[in-house]
Amino acid sequence: LDRFRAWGQEEGISAEMYLAVRARPVTKPLDFARRLRAVKAFAQREEAAALAAANKRVSNILSKQEHDGSTQVEASLLQEAAEKALFEAVTASQQQVAPLFAKGDYQQALDALATLR
Repeated sequence: LDRFRAWGQEEGISAEMYLAVRARPVTKPLDFARRLRAVKAFAQREEAAALAAANKRVSNILSKQEHDGSTQVEASLLQEAAEKALFEAVTASQQQVAPLFAKGDYQQALDALATLR
């Protein structure tokens, strides 16, 4: 899979994009290529920078909190209307994107997630 770095450069895929995909456990070259192309397409979206910045902020906040590694959200603890609306939107989108990720349609899955602004 390391050979994809040179191929990616030829395809206009940055080192940052390559490393983002490489951070996940991927063993099949075709799947790796699909992920690279999806990340490249996502990065070209108008809202990509804002979404990436928001994701980084959330990661930084979570890294400072005690966390047991669980990804479950305790909905009863949400207080703000915006928190509740985001939780509902994310929950609804999971039903849409899970099958897309499962079949390797990463670009369509990322496009669907990009609507969660």
